[in-house]
Amino acid sequence: MRRSRGSRRRPAPARAIRGTSGAARPKTAPQVLRRLNAVLVAILGLSFFQFAPGMISPAAAASPLNVFVGYFDTHEFPFTANQPNPWPYKDPSSFDGTPCPKYPNDTTCWDAGAIRLDNPGATDVTGVQAVVTVGSETYGLWGSSQTVKAHGTLVLTETGSSQNSENFDLSDEPPNAYNGGLTASCANSGAIPNVKITIGGTTTSYLDTGQVLNTGGVDGGHCLNGKFVSGRMDESRPWAQIGAASPVAPSAPQSLAATAASGSVSLTWAPPASNGGAAITGYNVYRGTSTGGESATPIAANVAGTSFTDTGLVNGTTYYYTVAAVNSAGVSPKSNETSATPASVQATVPSAPQSLTAKGADGSVSLSWAAPSSNGGSPVTGYDVYRGTSPGGESATPIAANVSATGFTDTSAVNGTTYDYTVAAVNAAGVSPQSNEASATPQATVPAAPSRLVASGGNGSVVLSWAVPATDGGSPITGYDVYRGTSPGGESATPLASNVVTNGFTDTSAVNGTTYYYTVAAVNAAGLSPQSGEASATPRATAPSAPLAVVASGGNSSVTVSWSVPASNGGSAVTGYDVYRGTSAGGEAATPVATNVAATSFTDSGLVNGTTYYY
Repeated sequence: MRRSRGSRRRPAPARAIRGTSGAARPKTAPQVLRRLNAVLVAILGLSFFQFAPGMISPAAAASPLNVFVGYFDTHEFPFTANQPNPWPYKDPSSFDGTPCPKYPNDTTCWDAGAIRLDNPGATDVTGVQAVVTVGSETYGLWGSSQTVKAHGTLVLTETGSSQNSENFDLSDEPPNAYNGGLTASCANSGAIPNVKITIGGTTTSYLDTGQVLNTGGVDGGHCLNGKFVSGRMDESRPWAQIGAASPVAPSAPQSLAATAASGSVSLTWAPPASNGGAAITGYNVYRGTSTGGESATPIAANVAGTSFTDTGLVNGTTYYYTVAAVNSAGVSPKSNETSATPASVQATVPSAPQSLTAKGADGSVSLSWAAPSSNGGSPVTGYDVYRGTSPGGESATPIAANVSATGFTDTSAVNGTTYDYTVAAVNAAGVSPQSNEASATPQATVPAAPSRLVASGGNGSVVLSWAVPATDGGSPITGYDVYRGTSPGGESATPLASNVVTNGFTDTSAVNGTTYYYTVAAVNAAGLSPQSGEASATPRATAPSAPLAVVASGGNSSVTVSWSVPASNGGSAVTGYDVYRGTSAGGEAATPVATNVAATSFTDSGLVNGTTYYY
């Protein structure tokens, strides 16, 4: 998009076809007509491409280069995050375009599409030619003998000796409609830029299906979502890859270094600067006994990391090494050479263990430490732990010897006593200096939570039982606190009962029909334990006990039965009595002869004289 500031600068009506020189030549009327036809074909082509996406995918990699497209615009903002990056405009070997010494503090630097060629290989790619076709326009501005340096980048954009030549400004060039004059539409021209890269007589085409080079097929400075925008917009587009190079072998590994030990040499190196476009699958290690005399056969192949230890060597012999990286395309050049001479080493005692810490608990102190910074040339076989009851007063005799780990728990500690500790490392050469000193005071802790709390509802009461805690924290449990609530987790902070001496309790203040929730905590001299799991129960009234003193008295065709009220009404008022009758002892019918008798007597009439009835 051409710059618009004050009066709009507009090129002459005659358009131009760019050639390899970048010069422009006026168009004749037939050429204009052909251009209109090309625009129509491009628009129709866009519809066709929408239904056949496979036909516009990037070309298969037949080139050793990765191909990217972008658009660089500085007219509204000298720098934006959308501008293609990298943009090596200060390096003539990596940039073929107009200069702009004041970038990024200049808004007249570039307004153009751009092509970026990346070479992942270890050798220069020479004789490169790039040509771009958009509709009926062809741009071959950069000659036929470009070079893309090994592991380097080449950016191709508008050309000329002064900045902002606009000879590769595809936003405004046909078949796009230049909308800066408010006369053309913002409909997508449908033109798909075709980037052709020729190397050694072989041409590979890459389609810019995202229309990055021609800003979406419209005047990107004034068109947004198919509508004209009066204020000029940034047309920059970041790099988008449209073609991938065939993988090549990686570059050489870097910074190979060797460290000798007794009978071994340890190697380290850094990965190659370039993986050649394919993941590195491993490294080959080569060895010799003279400079440049490494064997052609590696002593280790496909080493996964960037280090290797060569063992079984002869002390006093100097060994020379190189390393090569491997990917799917092959083996890299070899790294720098390094050498080392293994030699026998007289072992010494280790350095002192590091970072000793101590933590008191109930009747114990837990120690932890880090291994020595040096094992003295001989493996550490264990650690000795020393204890005292005053700073610097550790006994000369360890309380634990040859501890295999870097931690130890002193279970002989007495609560309330402060202990001081040091640790020494042991190897075949002897005992190391002692570590820093650490101290701790074991103390009783609160008990663990009571477990297996059970609640059982009764008449106006709830009976609780629980198991004692798994540990009393080093101090005897003196009692239990019982907490109650009427919703899950809603127990009051104030206990319903405190210092309950057994592991059971009956809540006699419960109201029938209300569900209660309970937890229990144990108490010792150190404090209150965590609360137990929650249990709930609902107290309910029970059936009354049996009526008392039942008496039956016979009359003429009748029997009068009387009784006394039950000893217990089960927590709820007696509402009546049911009377059962039979003609043999225990043979009363299941169906009462009278129900809900309100009084404590009943006369059973209509009976047969002489028959004995049981009630």
